[in-house]
Amino acid sequence: FQTHMEFLGQGSTAYKYNYSNSKRMRRHFWIDEEKVELLWAKSRTEEAQSMSLKDCVGIIFGPMTTTFQRCTTLEDPPWCCFSLLFPDRTLDLAVGPTSITAWYLGLQHLLMEKSAACVLAISEAQF
Repeated sequence: FQTHMEFLGQGSTAYKYNYSNSKRMRRHFWIDEEKVELLWAKSRTEEAQSMSLKDCVGIIFGPMTTTFQRCTTLEDPPWCCFSLLFPDRTLDLAVGPTSITAWYLGLQHLLMEKSAACVLAISEAQF
């Protein structure tokens, strides 16, 4: 677990899929020192965008959301894809095969710890 948290703090390259056009963008993703926000930018030194983990209601493994489903061809292996669910949007990501375990399990742990809104299981209608 500690290894996953250290990895998430350092961050890594991931691909963020856009809802509007289902195209993917390469970005550097990491969690802040307090482990309450997921941040991303073109590089670690540029101004970052962020989402608060406390607002997240769930995490889904695989390319299951509308954003992924709208892609005519998925450029990443399905086992490298996951989505963070928020009340008003999803954050759809793909990471490298060597980092999927750290990202998915690390974020899952943080969500259960930080987000009162996060549920253990959801139905298909909720995403």
